[in-house]
Amino acid sequence: MDHTVAARVAQMQDARDQLATANAPSGSARRVREAIDRVSAAVSEMADDTAALRDASMYWVSRDMVGVVQDAATGLPEWTPAAAIPAPTGLLCWARPVGEVPYGPGSESGGGHVVTWDATFWRTRSDGLLQLVPASRLARDPDVDTPFEMWSPVYPAHSILLNPAQPRTHEATGDPAAQPFVSIVGAAWLLMSQTNVSTLRVIDSAPSARDEASPDEPDIVDSGPDAASDTRRPRPPSPVTLVELRPRSANRENAHRGRRSGSDTRTHRWPVAPFWRQQACGPGWSQRKPVYVVEHERGPRDAPLVPKDRVHVLRSQR
Repeated sequence: MDHTVAARVAQMQDARDQLATANAPSGSARRVREAIDRVSAAVSEMADDTAALRDASMYWVSRDMVGVVQDAATGLPEWTPAAAIPAPTGLLCWARPVGEVPYGPGSESGGGHVVTWDATFWRTRSDGLLQLVPASRLARDPDVDTPFEMWSPVYPAHSILLNPAQPRTHEATGDPAAQPFVSIVGAAWLLMSQTNVSTLRVIDSAPSARDEASPDEPDIVDSGPDAASDTRRPRPPSPVTLVELRPRSANRENAHRGRRSGSDTRTHRWPVAPFWRQQACGPGWSQRKPVYVVEHERGPRDAPLVPKDRVHVLRSQR
Protein backbone atom coordinates (compact mmCIF):
# COMPACT_ATOMS: atom_id res chain seq x y z
CA MET A 1 0.00 0.00 0.00
CA ASP A 2 2.87 2.38 0.80
CA HIS A 3 4.46 1.63 -2.57
CA THR A 4 1.12 2.25 -4.33
CA VAL A 5 0.65 5.56 -2.53
CA ALA A 6 4.17 6.74 -3.41
CA ALA A 7 3.71 5.77 -7.07
CA ARG A 8 0.33 7.52 -7.35
CA VAL A 9 1.58 10.68 -5.68
CA ALA A 10 4.39 10.85 -8.25
CA GLN A 11 1.90 10.26 -11.10
CA MET A 12 -0.41 13.02 -9.89
CA GLN A 13 2.50 15.45 -9.65
CA ASP A 14 3.58 14.57 -13.19
CA ALA A 15 0.01 15.10 -14.38
CA ARG A 16 -0.10 18.55 -12.75
CA ASP A 17 3.23 19.50 -14.32
CA GLN A 18 2.04 18.41 -17.77
CA LEU A 19 -1.22 20.30 -17.36
CA ALA A 20 0.64 23.46 -16.39
CA THR A 21 2.72 23.38 -19.58
CA ALA A 22 -0.05 22.20 -21.91
CA ASN A 23 -1.97 24.64 -24.06
CA ALA A 24 -5.38 23.14 -23.33
CA PRO A 25 -8.72 24.97 -23.40
CA SER A 26 -9.73 26.32 -20.02
CA GLY A 27 -12.77 24.02 -19.77
CA SER A 28 -10.76 20.89 -20.53
CA ALA A 29 -7.98 21.95 -18.14
CA ARG A 30 -10.52 22.47 -15.35
CA ARG A 31 -12.03 19.00 -15.82
CA VAL A 32 -8.59 17.39 -15.86
CA ARG A 33 -7.59 19.34 -12.74
CA GLU A 34 -10.75 18.19 -10.94
CA ALA A 35 -10.04 14.57 -11.88
CA ILE A 36 -6.48 14.89 -10.56
CA ASP A 37 -7.80 16.36 -7.31
CA ARG A 38 -10.26 13.48 -6.85
CA VAL A 39 -7.55 10.88 -7.32
CA SER A 40 -5.19 12.81 -5.06
CA ALA A 41 -7.83 12.90 -2.31
CA ALA A 42 -8.29 9.12 -2.58
CA VAL A 43 -4.52 8.58 -2.45
CA SER A 44 -4.23 10.88 0.58
CA GLU A 45 -6.93 8.88 2.37
CA MET A 46 -5.12 5.64 1.54
CA ALA A 47 -1.92 7.13 3.00
CA ASP A 48 -3.77 7.92 6.23
CA ASP A 49 -5.11 4.37 6.34
CA THR A 50 -1.67 2.82 5.87
CA ALA A 51 -0.23 5.01 8.62
CA ALA A 52 -3.02 3.89 10.97
CA LEU A 53 -2.64 0.23 10.01
CA ARG A 54 0.98 0.23 11.14
CA ASP A 55 -0.12 0.75 14.75
CA ALA A 56 -3.46 -1.06 14.58
CA SER A 57 -4.35 -3.67 17.16
CA MET A 58 -4.94 -7.01 15.44
CA TYR A 59 -7.87 -9.33 16.24
CA TRP A 60 -8.88 -12.75 14.93
CA VAL A 61 -12.40 -13.99 15.74
CA SER A 62 -12.68 -17.80 15.79
CA ARG A 63 -15.37 -19.64 13.81
CA ASP A 64 -17.56 -20.48 16.82
CA MET A 65 -17.35 -16.91 18.09
CA VAL A 66 -18.49 -15.59 14.71
CA GLY A 67 -21.80 -17.40 15.14
CA VAL A 68 -22.29 -16.02 18.65
CA VAL A 69 -21.65 -12.48 17.38
CA GLN A 70 -24.16 -12.91 14.55
CA ASP A 71 -26.88 -14.13 16.93
CA ALA A 72 -26.17 -11.42 19.51
CA ALA A 73 -26.23 -8.64 16.89
CA THR A 74 -29.86 -9.33 15.93
CA GLY A 75 -31.13 -8.06 19.28
CA LEU A 76 -28.49 -5.46 20.08
CA PRO A 77 -30.08 -2.35 21.65
CA GLU A 78 -28.61 1.14 21.31
CA TRP A 79 -24.92 1.24 22.19
CA THR A 80 -22.11 3.79 22.28
CA PRO A 81 -18.97 3.04 20.22
CA ALA A 82 -16.71 4.98 22.62
CA ALA A 83 -17.78 2.69 25.48
CA ALA A 84 -17.25 -0.52 23.50
CA ILE A 85 -14.26 0.06 21.20
CA PRO A 86 -11.31 -2.15 22.27
CA ALA A 87 -8.61 0.07 20.71
CA PRO A 88 -8.50 3.46 18.92
CA THR A 89 -7.32 1.72 15.74
CA GLY A 90 -7.74 -1.92 14.87
CA LEU A 91 -8.06 -4.62 12.23
CA LEU A 92 -10.44 -7.48 13.01
CA CYS A 93 -10.66 -10.54 10.79
CA TRP A 94 -13.40 -13.18 10.89
CA ALA A 95 -12.42 -16.85 10.63
CA ARG A 96 -15.38 -17.24 8.25
CA PRO A 97 -17.48 -14.64 6.44
CA VAL A 98 -19.85 -12.95 8.86
CA GLY A 99 -22.19 -11.67 6.19
CA GLU A 100 -22.28 -9.58 3.03
CA VAL A 101 -21.61 -5.90 2.40
CA PRO A 102 -21.98 -3.61 -0.63
CA TYR A 103 -18.82 -3.02 -2.66
CA GLY A 104 -18.00 -0.45 -5.31
CA PRO A 105 -19.82 2.68 -6.51
CA GLY A 106 -22.88 3.50 -4.46
CA SER A 107 -21.91 1.15 -1.63
CA GLU A 108 -22.13 3.88 1.04
CA SER A 109 -25.86 4.19 0.36
CA GLY A 110 -26.48 0.46 0.15
CA GLY A 111 -25.95 0.01 -3.57
CA GLY A 112 -23.09 -1.52 -5.49
CA HIS A 113 -21.98 -5.13 -5.88
CA VAL A 114 -22.43 -7.44 -2.86
CA VAL A 115 -19.34 -9.28 -1.54
CA THR A 116 -18.53 -11.42 1.46
CA TRP A 117 -17.57 -9.57 4.64
CA ASP A 118 -14.31 -10.99 5.99
CA ALA A 119 -12.67 -8.19 7.99
CA THR A 120 -13.20 -4.78 9.57
CA PHE A 121 -10.74 -1.91 9.88
CA TRP A 122 -11.40 1.09 12.08
CA ARG A 123 -9.48 4.18 13.09
CA THR A 124 -10.11 7.26 15.16
CA ARG A 125 -9.42 10.26 12.94
CA SER A 126 -7.77 13.51 13.98
CA ASP A 127 -11.19 15.22 14.00
CA GLY A 128 -12.46 12.72 16.57
CA LEU A 129 -14.76 10.83 14.20
CA LEU A 130 -14.62 7.06 14.01
CA GLN A 131 -14.12 5.53 10.57
CA LEU A 132 -15.43 1.99 10.00
CA VAL A 133 -14.35 0.04 6.92
CA PRO A 134 -15.71 -3.46 6.18
CA ALA A 135 -13.44 -5.45 3.89
CA SER A 136 -13.66 -8.56 1.72
CA ARG A 137 -11.25 -11.21 0.49
CA LEU A 138 -13.20 -11.16 -2.81
CA ALA A 139 -12.85 -14.95 -2.78
CA ARG A 140 -16.00 -15.47 -4.86
CA ASP A 141 -15.52 -12.27 -6.90
CA PRO A 142 -11.95 -12.40 -8.24
CA ASP A 143 -12.85 -10.27 -11.26
CA VAL A 144 -14.17 -7.31 -9.27
CA ASP A 145 -12.16 -4.15 -9.78
CA THR A 146 -9.75 -3.38 -6.93
CA PRO A 147 -8.48 0.11 -6.03
CA PHE A 148 -5.44 1.23 -8.00
CA GLU A 149 -4.76 -2.32 -9.25
CA MET A 150 -3.38 -3.10 -5.80
CA TRP A 151 -3.08 -6.63 -4.41
CA SER A 152 -4.15 -7.14 -0.80
CA PRO A 153 -5.38 -10.04 1.39
CA VAL A 154 -8.59 -8.02 1.93
CA TYR A 155 -10.06 -5.06 0.07
CA PRO A 156 -12.07 -2.19 1.59
CA ALA A 157 -15.72 -2.40 0.55
CA HIS A 158 -16.79 1.07 1.65
CA SER A 159 -16.37 3.45 4.59
CA ILE A 160 -18.65 5.26 7.02
CA LEU A 161 -18.00 7.91 9.68
CA LEU A 162 -19.78 8.15 13.00
CA ASN A 163 -19.52 10.07 16.25
CA PRO A 164 -18.09 7.59 18.78
CA ALA A 165 -19.63 9.42 21.77
CA GLN A 166 -23.17 9.35 20.36
CA PRO A 167 -25.28 6.24 21.11
CA ARG A 168 -25.95 4.22 17.99
CA THR A 169 -29.73 3.99 17.70
CA HIS A 170 -30.30 3.70 13.94
CA GLU A 171 -29.95 -0.08 13.77
CA ALA A 172 -32.02 -0.79 16.91
CA THR A 173 -34.95 1.36 15.74
CA GLY A 174 -34.86 0.36 12.08
CA ASP A 175 -34.03 3.86 10.92
CA PRO A 176 -33.45 4.27 7.15
CA ALA A 177 -29.97 5.56 7.98
CA ALA A 178 -29.07 2.23 9.62
CA GLN A 179 -25.93 0.37 8.59
CA PRO A 180 -26.58 -3.34 9.31
CA PHE A 181 -22.90 -4.22 9.60
CA VAL A 182 -22.47 -1.69 12.45
CA SER A 183 -24.55 -3.85 14.81
CA ILE A 184 -22.28 -6.83 14.18
CA VAL A 185 -19.18 -4.72 14.85
CA GLY A 186 -20.77 -3.41 18.05
CA ALA A 187 -21.75 -6.89 19.21
CA ALA A 188 -18.21 -8.15 18.58
CA TRP A 189 -16.62 -5.29 20.53
CA LEU A 190 -19.03 -5.68 23.45
CA LEU A 191 -18.67 -9.48 23.66
CA MET A 192 -14.88 -9.23 23.53
CA SER A 193 -14.95 -7.41 26.87
CA GLN A 194 -17.18 -9.98 28.58
CA THR A 195 -15.20 -12.79 30.21
CA ASN A 196 -18.35 -14.86 30.64
CA VAL A 197 -18.77 -15.04 26.86
CA SER A 198 -15.32 -14.91 25.28
CA THR A 199 -11.67 -15.50 26.06
CA LEU A 200 -8.81 -13.40 24.68
CA ARG A 201 -5.35 -14.82 23.97
CA VAL A 202 -2.51 -12.73 22.58
CA ILE A 203 -0.38 -14.58 20.04
CA ASP A 204 2.98 -12.97 19.33
CA SER A 205 4.44 -14.79 16.34
CA ALA A 206 7.14 -12.25 15.53
CA PRO A 207 10.52 -14.05 15.38
CA SER A 208 13.67 -12.23 16.34
CA ALA A 209 16.36 -11.39 13.80
CA ARG A 210 18.69 -13.93 15.44
CA ASP A 211 16.03 -16.67 15.18
CA GLU A 212 15.67 -16.05 11.44
CA ALA A 213 19.37 -15.94 10.68
CA SER A 214 21.25 -19.15 9.88
CA PRO A 215 23.80 -20.08 12.59
CA ASP A 216 26.38 -20.67 9.87
CA GLU A 217 25.98 -17.23 8.34
CA PRO A 218 27.02 -13.87 9.76
CA ASP A 219 24.47 -11.19 10.53
CA ILE A 220 23.81 -8.89 7.57
CA VAL A 221 23.10 -5.28 8.40
CA ASP A 222 21.76 -3.06 5.61
CA SER A 223 23.30 0.33 6.25
CA GLY A 224 22.38 1.89 2.93
CA PRO A 225 20.89 5.38 2.86
CA ASP A 226 17.40 4.09 2.12
CA ALA A 227 17.40 1.16 4.55
CA ALA A 228 15.42 2.89 7.28
CA SER A 229 12.98 4.62 4.95
CA ASP A 230 12.22 1.74 2.58
CA THR A 231 8.55 1.10 3.31
CA ARG A 232 8.53 -1.97 1.08
CA ARG A 233 10.83 -3.89 3.42
CA PRO A 234 9.00 -6.79 5.13
CA ARG A 235 7.65 -6.00 8.59
CA PRO A 236 7.61 -8.63 11.34
CA PRO A 237 4.19 -10.05 12.21
CA SER A 238 2.26 -8.05 14.79
CA PRO A 239 0.80 -9.62 17.93
CA VAL A 240 -2.74 -10.88 17.30
CA THR A 241 -5.49 -11.12 19.90
CA LEU A 242 -7.43 -14.34 19.35
CA VAL A 243 -11.12 -13.97 20.32
CA GLU A 244 -12.62 -17.36 21.18
CA LEU A 245 -15.93 -18.55 22.58
CA ARG A 246 -15.73 -19.39 26.26
CA PRO A 247 -16.34 -23.12 26.90
CA ARG A 248 -20.05 -23.86 27.21
CA SER A 249 -19.62 -25.72 30.52
CA ALA A 250 -18.06 -22.62 32.10
CA ASN A 251 -20.85 -20.45 30.74
CA ARG A 252 -23.54 -22.68 32.14
CA GLU A 253 -22.06 -22.83 35.61
CA ASN A 254 -21.32 -19.11 35.87
CA ALA A 255 -24.69 -18.09 34.41
CA HIS A 256 -26.92 -20.31 36.52
CA ARG A 257 -29.39 -18.01 38.27
CA GLY A 258 -31.14 -20.47 40.55
CA ARG A 259 -30.55 -21.10 44.24
CA ARG A 260 -32.53 -22.91 46.88
CA SER A 261 -33.84 -20.87 49.80
CA GLY A 262 -36.37 -21.51 52.53
CA SER A 263 -38.97 -19.30 50.83
CA ASP A 264 -38.46 -20.68 47.31
CA THR A 265 -41.56 -22.67 46.39
CA ARG A 266 -40.70 -23.27 42.75
CA THR A 267 -40.55 -26.94 41.83
CA HIS A 268 -38.52 -26.91 38.61
CA ARG A 269 -35.83 -25.20 36.58
CA TRP A 270 -36.31 -23.74 33.10
CA PRO A 271 -33.96 -22.48 30.33
CA VAL A 272 -33.69 -18.77 29.54
CA ALA A 273 -32.61 -17.62 26.07
CA PRO A 274 -29.72 -15.13 25.81
CA PHE A 275 -30.59 -11.44 25.84
CA TRP A 276 -29.05 -7.98 26.18
CA ARG A 277 -29.34 -5.97 29.40
CA GLN A 278 -28.93 -2.23 28.91
CA GLN A 279 -26.30 -0.42 30.97
CA ALA A 280 -25.72 3.34 31.16
CA CYS A 281 -22.16 4.61 31.54
CA GLY A 282 -19.89 7.52 30.60
CA PRO A 283 -20.15 11.23 31.42
CA GLY A 284 -23.51 11.97 32.98
CA TRP A 285 -24.62 8.38 32.16
CA SER A 286 -25.00 9.54 28.56
CA GLN A 287 -23.43 6.47 26.96
CA ARG A 288 -24.75 2.93 26.58
CA LYS A 289 -22.78 -0.29 27.01
CA PRO A 290 -25.18 -3.25 26.88
CA VAL A 291 -24.22 -6.48 28.67
CA TYR A 292 -24.97 -9.81 27.01
CA VAL A 293 -26.62 -12.33 29.32
CA VAL A 294 -25.83 -15.81 28.03
CA GLU A 295 -28.25 -18.71 27.90
CA HIS A 296 -28.85 -19.96 31.43
CA GLU A 297 -31.28 -21.71 33.74
CA ARG A 298 -33.65 -20.25 36.31
CA GLY A 299 -35.16 -21.95 39.32
CA PRO A 300 -33.81 -23.96 42.26
CA ARG A 301 -30.47 -25.55 41.45
CA ASP A 302 -31.51 -29.02 42.66
CA ALA A 303 -34.95 -28.99 40.99
CA PRO A 304 -35.70 -30.95 37.80
CA LEU A 305 -35.27 -29.17 34.47
CA VAL A 306 -38.46 -28.61 32.50
CA PRO A 307 -37.64 -27.61 28.91
CA LYS A 308 -39.78 -24.97 27.25
CA ASP A 309 -41.14 -25.43 23.76
CA ARG A 310 -39.58 -22.91 21.37
CA VAL A 311 -41.62 -21.72 18.42
CA HIS A 312 -40.02 -19.94 15.44
CA VAL A 313 -42.30 -17.69 13.41
CA LEU A 314 -41.42 -16.69 9.84
CA ARG A 315 -43.18 -13.59 8.51
CA SER A 316 -43.02 -12.28 4.97
CA GLN A 317 -42.44 -8.55 4.49
CA ARG A 318 -45.06 -6.83 2.35
